[in-house]
Amino acid sequence: MDLSHFKELYLKTSFEQLQHLHDGLQELAYDKENDHGIAAAYINAHTLVSKSMLMGYTDVGLVAHGIEKIFYKIKAHEISLSLELLALVTTASNQLEKSLQQIEKNELPTDLSTQKASLEKIIGEPL
Repeated sequence: MDLSHFKELYLKTSFEQLQHLHDGLQELAYDKENDHGIAAAYINAHTLVSKSMLMGYTDVGLVAHGIEKIFYKIKAHEISLSLELLALVTTASNQLEKSLQQIEKNELPTDLSTQKASLEKIIGEPL
C-alpha cells in the first residue's frame, strides 16, 4: 500500500507529538514526580510509535517505543526518573526530531542506533 500521500500529515502530527513530549520532559526537569509530565511523555511516545511503524519509519518507531517503555516503567514504579535518565530521553527525542527533519527533506532519517542501544540498556530488553 502506498502511504506517501500521508507523509505530510505524518510529519505535521509527529512534530506536534514531539513538541508535547518535549513539554512533558521540561515539566519533569523541574518536578520528577509530576504525573502530568510522565503521562504526557508516555502518551506522546506511544502515539509516535504507532504512526511511525505504520508509515515504515521503523527506527523512529523503535526509539519512540524505547521512550514509551521507559515511561511505562516509571508509571509502574519499576524505575525512577533521574536527571541522567531525563537527559538520555531528551537526547533521544532530539534525535527523533532530527530524523523527522531528514524525512521532511526526503533524505534518509538520522542514524538512531546509539539511541536505541542506550534505551535498551535502561529497559533491559531489545527494541
